Amino acid sequence: MNNEENEILAIDQIHSPILNEDECIEFKPIIRDFIGSYAKNKDKPVEEWLANKMQESLPDRSMEEIRKMTDEIITAVKISEEKKISLSKSVSNGRSKESWFASEMKQATSAMSAQESSKYLAGLDSALNDANGALYRTITTQAGKVS
Repeated sequence: MNNEENEILAIDQIHSPILNEDECIEFKPIIRDFIGSYAKNKDKPVEEWLANKMQESLPDRSMEEIRKMTDEIITAVKISEEKKISLSKSVSNGRSKESWFASEMKQATSAMSAQESSKYLAGLDSALNDANGALYRTITTQAGKVS
């Protein structure tokens, strides 16, 4: 065996798909189903219908696991919406996105030591890189073309 066969480039690992094309095809009806459930229940709080829908889709999971997943989803969505509104208000008041972000990071790390802040920001950077990679893999085919 030559060395070329044993070498895996970091970029190959970074841009390897999370889901393959067949898995994406299988996942599409699930996404449609949840979007349909949202449309049917848009007048209700998410807490009222999401857990039941997830239990229906994940019958092998316990209700405790479903509640935990549902709570995590709802919390993440609420935080995202709050940050989106905060950013929008700041920008409409003439503040730059970068300034808003710096302020948010300062607030998030204010109770941390320099070492903890550094680890937190490194984790955030890693999460952003992962999210960007996932987005890239989502919008491109395996041949590298935009899907």
